[in-house]
Amino acid sequence: MKKTAIAGAVPVLLGCMVLVACTPADQPDSAATTGATVSEARTVEPDTRVKLADHLNGLVVTDDAVWVGMTNGILRVDPVTGRVLRQIDVSNVAGYFALAFGSVWVSDYNASVVRRLDPDTGNVLAEIPTGANPEGLGATEDAIWVANHHDGTVTRIDPSTNSVGATISAGKAGDGGPQQLLASRETVWVGVPNEGSVVRIDAATNEVAAVVPTQGGACGNLFLMDGHLWSTGCVDTVSVIDIGTNEEVAHVSLGGQGGAAFEFQDRIWMSVLSNQGDPGRLVAINPTTHAVEDSILLDSSTYPVALGLDSVWIVMEGRGELLRLPITGLTAP
Repeated sequence: MKKTAIAGAVPVLLGCMVLVACTPADQPDSAATTGATVSEARTVEPDTRVKLADHLNGLVVTDDAVWVGMTNGILRVDPVTGRVLRQIDVSNVAGYFALAFGSVWVSDYNASVVRRLDPDTGNVLAEIPTGANPEGLGATEDAIWVANHHDGTVTRIDPSTNSVGATISAGKAGDGGPQQLLASRETVWVGVPNEGSVVRIDAATNEVAAVVPTQGGACGNLFLMDGHLWSTGCVDTVSVIDIGTNEEVAHVSLGGQGGAAFEFQDRIWMSVLSNQGDPGRLVAINPTTHAVEDSILLDSSTYPVALGLDSVWIVMEGRGELLRLPITGLTAP
């Protein structure tokens, strides 16, 4: 198992628990909207389709397994056979979880704690109090970071002591506060929907380094590529932030709410949700022109997708299925 892997997707259930969390604060029109959905979505036949549970949530792919969150636990799945190798029971929806420091870390929204679990036995190794209603998780070299959705803070956890090392103010307390989080080397990024901003934290000093207003509202996943942070919005756009200047330089129209993302052949691939009951899509965005260049039709609308083990993994949340798409399917015929 890799030392660190972060849940690559988060369920809509947790992503939009209250209305304000999915509604952006008013922001100035600072960057032009670009991007246009390709006229027709194509289809790609999955290599495998495995039924796992009635309701699935988060998704992490390591070098030897696929980890899938569900309403009461996390499943470790054999990527070759699709067989469940282990079920780790938890007392909450495992939508936000991470694999780091030899452990599984899970946010418990209702209990306002993060639990550290043994990935082999499922035993609880530690229970660390956080701010109110923790959601997004990330890991740097020496810390676990947690976005506290109703607390307006980010908690830094020291994995060597299983204790809180710092609490950083990252927005307003109350509904729609810090939600998604991305940790990358010395920087932690957190989306704060009730302020419509992405907050940048210096991991070395535990200080807020920048607050970047976005037009999209910063409700969804965060993804880094080539000096730019992509922040999916509360409705149907993704904001592009230049991390050198800490400014939003573009926002791309997706035709639906954006979900998780990954990079392949110099393009960003992102899941796009649709209306309830309608199919979703996996779209390819050119990071230079911001044009939507390709679109793959999915069986139903979904959020969690990830790239790994030479395949694309998609969790069909409502259907309870794990799909494995051939990586060759990302190249249009």
